[in-house]
Amino acid sequence: MAEFRLIDSSVFQYQILDLILSRGFQYGDGFFESMLYSDGKVRLAGFHQERMNEALELLGLSSPFHDSLTDYLTSKIPALQNTESCRLKLMIWRKGQGKYSPTGSEADFVLIASPYEEQHAPISTIRVSNKYFLDQHPTSGFKTMSSLAYVMAGKEAAEQGNELILLSNKNGFLAEGLSSNLFLFRKGQLYTPPLTSGCINGVVRRWMLSNNDPMLNDLWFKADDLKPEDQLFLANASGLRVIQQLEQIKLNVQEDFAEQLREKIYGS
Repeated sequence: MAEFRLIDSSVFQYQILDLILSRGFQYGDGFFESMLYSDGKVRLAGFHQERMNEALELLGLSSPFHDSLTDYLTSKIPALQNTESCRLKLMIWRKGQGKYSPTGSEADFVLIASPYEEQHAPISTIRVSNKYFLDQHPTSGFKTMSSLAYVMAGKEAAEQGNELILLSNKNGFLAEGLSSNLFLFRKGQLYTPPLTSGCINGVVRRWMLSNNDPMLNDLWFKADDLKPEDQLFLANASGLRVIQQLEQIKLNVQEDFAEQLREKIYGS
């Protein structure tokens, strides 16, 4: 069983009932960031900060930190100083009362650490959920505290004996994995589903768009559009994993391009 450690929080003084009655628990009025901490820094920290700022602005929340997220994590938390590497989950939600109409903009937070391993192993077979679909809306680009579509799709995968599953929109266009963005390498060009598919605007996706090496382009595509010469992979802050087979379609599994990307994204 993984060991989880609560390493910082604005709600240490709360009783359990207070947490249950919080807007995060009651209404999912908040969001979270999942980050990798290693060698004294947060991997892809600037893109986590960017997404956190966008979520705070959209939800109308003030930041619970006086410093930048990077400065806060690397200098204000003693528990991290002697930690070689861990997965961090930062949950931020709105303080205050109200039901569906909130009454304030101040935020509470909890930061939890847990062990992690790099995730670069290939995925032998994956399929597309035929029960749960994504839609684009103002909050679909970040990780909200209500993630039922992903939870139920994960349950669907587990019931079929699979580790992972892909999600599409209602028109059958592929969007992303359970916790990773989806990428297609075809004829020397790199593609990813557009944000209008309903996918998360992930930190690796942001890194690729900002670096333009290689150039990343949006592309609508369905599972049936894929050819054996195409290369498909999932990527997030934890790693990049090549997909060997999507349902009945066996894909290109040459690792050269994927390994080059890993070095650029995670080696820096």
